[in-house]
Amino acid sequence: MNPSDPTGPGPVSPSMTLLDVMFQWRSSEAVFKAYENQAGTCLRCHALFNTLAETAEKYNLDLAQLLADLNALAADLPIKSQLNP
Repeated sequence: MNPSDPTGPGPVSPSMTLLDVMFQWRSSEAVFKAYENQAGTCLRCHALFNTLAETAEKYNLDLAQLLADLNALAADLPIKSQLNP
């Protein structure tokens, strides 16, 4: 990921589900929780199996900012599957 473009290519993509992201980066749950006021619902409860793109569209969230937040978090953490070969 290019640090000057946090919305650019990174390990988190719009086609990933919330479950995919939380499985790979457990602490991403805090990012989703931070967006719940804006969404007006518990994203972890009501959008767990939706893609990030679907979730952003359905709950009127800024997809680019959501991806930037998740990719910034993911850049600092190893992918869970790399921890347990």
